[in-house]
Amino acid sequence: MINRMLSILFLVFCLNTAGLAQKKQADKANNKSAETSKKDQKPVRVTWNALSKFDFVRENGKYAPKFAEEIQKLDGKKVEIEGFMVPLETSGKQTSFILSKIPFSECFFCGSDEIQTLIEVRLQKPAAFKLTSVVVSGALELLTDDPMGMVYRINDAIVIF
Repeated sequence: MINRMLSILFLVFCLNTAGLAQKKQADKANNKSAETSKKDQKPVRVTWNALSKFDFVRENGKYAPKFAEEIQKLDGKKVEIEGFMVPLETSGKQTSFILSKIPFSECFFCGSDEIQTLIEVRLQKPAAFKLTSVVVSGALELLTDDPMGMVYRINDAIVIF
């Protein structure tokens, strides 16, 4: 139990301290999102299984994800996925959070799940934290050099309870 809490606290600490690199990527993502997303674009429903279709390859002395072609086609597109909120803020309202394949009460670091079972979500407007599963809709961004090791981010997102 203590190991789970420490792992979650470490994740929260890491994500909250990535300020400059995260801002740079957010600006890039917001520009990309604004160019590619349309208000009336129907989201593509994606599954956790589909998002697991990538490998880590060594390039220029570091490892980076190499995405399957079907996943590459989703970069910048509006998607929808169901999962569980992992809060990054102490208040009830979240402006960003981690979407997990498994419930918050289970530890993804202790089990068999890997990084592709986590998606960073940046919301259009704050949303209340929920313990039950939620559906998130927004522009998918494929990350290749995220300082926190994340592989996916959903920008300009809304939470559908």
